[in-house]
Amino acid sequence: RSLGPAFAGTTAGAPGNEITALVYGGRQGANARVGLVYAGSGSTVYVREDFGTTMASVNVGGGQIRAIAVDPTDWRNAFAVTANRVFRLQTTVNGAGLPVVAVTDITGNIMRNLGELWSAAVVPGPAGTFALAVGGTGGVARTLDAFAGLGAKTRWTELDGRLPNAIFRSLGITFNVYGHAA
Repeated sequence: RSLGPAFAGTTAGAPGNEITALVYGGRQGANARVGLVYAGSGSTVYVREDFGTTMASVNVGGGQIRAIAVDPTDWRNAFAVTANRVFRLQTTVNGAGLPVVAVTDITGNIMRNLGELWSAAVVPGPAGTFALAVGGTGGVARTLDAFAGLGAKTRWTELDGRLPNAIFRSLGITFNVYGHAA
């Protein structure tokens, strides 16, 4: 079955190479990017900036992509999660208008207690700050270093005491009446 023109020329969606993570739509400041697509297939992440633009791909290694999370204010910053690794994806657009994706492994110390990783969410904080939350078979951890460029030295903190020590295959962020993430 075809995934349409966005995936033309790729192996994404072919038998044995199913799409396992998908994010569509995003922002760059005040500008909506309704045609934005991030798709994980195998260990490859595909990125399309907008309708009618070329699909870029990057192999992150580390196994099958299980989750993708995108910065809610800038689509160019995204994160991909495999069973045991977390990657920061920084997308730029070159002079020819083609997306170019740089990959940084930010797994750091996350594997200390989380077991297999399954989900991710970018959580807005005060004054334009962000945290990256990742869920696994042993709970949820977050880092405030996801955008700091620390790579393998990225520090993760388990959210024990606030969440049950359970399997988290999906993470969603809501806000209470005070505007705080809950």
